[in-house]
Amino acid sequence: MTLAQNSTKIAIFKNVETIGDETRIVRHEAQEGFGQGAPESTLGFTKVIQPDILLLRELLRKHGGESCFCADDGFVDGPRTV
Repeated sequence: MTLAQNSTKIAIFKNVETIGDETRIVRHEAQEGFGQGAPESTLGFTKVIQPDILLLRELLRKHGGESCFCADDGFVDGPRTV
């Protein structure tokens, strides 16, 4: 994958994709924020959801449940009524 950034702050991503016997270059544009998978996007996202994850964990623990998150991947276990 390659990344280029022009003067209007649009990130252009080019990926080589192979579907069946066909290989092609696909162009994607991101006009705001960071591209998916960029270290900065992961850091920003996890910082934003952290208060909600802590609230969820506190609520679940009151009812014998638990939640565990690593970056944007999570596991939640608890009673259905919660």
